[in-house]
Amino acid sequence: MDAGDSSRARSEDQTGREQVLDAGSILKPYLGNLADADLRAYPNTLHRLQRMHLKIRTVIAGHWSAVHGPDLIDQYLRMLQEHSQPGRPRPRMGGDAKH
Repeated sequence: MDAGDSSRARSEDQTGREQVLDAGSILKPYLGNLADADLRAYPNTLHRLQRMHLKIRTVIAGHWSAVHGPDLIDQYLRMLQEHSQPGRPRPRMGGDAKH
């Protein structure tokens, strides 16, 4: 499953009216349940999102606290990287593991 399938990127033109990324379940403040995630495709999807150079001011996350800044993308990439490194402590998953 491609992680990008569940996100909807929306950034208005130069008027700056809307600069919101409705990320759905692709971005959240904690890793959550990665049992069905393709951990090779996930970071690629987030990097592809960054290469779009959207003027994102607000990220709406799919779980836990909803409103974040655009730094949530980098934060989630770091958590995924830490998760994939053997012998490193696992990042906090937060809340209910079903998320």
